[in-house]
Amino acid sequence: MRWIGLLCLFLMSTATGFYAANRMRTRYRTMQKLVTLLSEFSTMLRYQGTPLEELLEQFACHPNYREFTFLSDVCDGFAVDVSPRNLWESSINGDPSILPQAGDILCSLGTILGTTDMQGQLAALELYRSRMEETADDIKAECIRKEGLYRRLGVLVGAMCLILLL
Repeated sequence: MRWIGLLCLFLMSTATGFYAANRMRTRYRTMQKLVTLLSEFSTMLRYQGTPLEELLEQFACHPNYREFTFLSDVCDGFAVDVSPRNLWESSINGDPSILPQAGDILCSLGTILGTTDMQGQLAALELYRSRMEETADDIKAECIRKEGLYRRLGVLVGAMCLILLL
């Protein structure tokens, strides 16, 4: 019975390390999705001239971006008496899937979207997409550096607990 408990302790510690490594990878995937979202925003705006409200509605329903609740929150909150900038910012800050680094970039983008002509919006989207891509690259480098560390640390803590409890 004791061995089963020790084995469970070791497996739990190892699983925790693998879970932490997976969370790092998920952060990177989320950033990549946001880069793709901004790129697709730009494409739809450039080639179809889609107004901002329709653009947000399309992407709120898109299966690749359903995890980003800020899109549907902004669509639902559009009203005459609500400032689009405040709506955008509060929706981004209320979305749990948005990382803080991405939230800062998206909030800055929200101050420009819908306030300039199409060329200005396209330029802003390109600028913020490149900033988002740089942030994604930073997270990828961090992910590569820490992912293996978290796994090894989980295994080593589990082994240490086994040794101490034997």
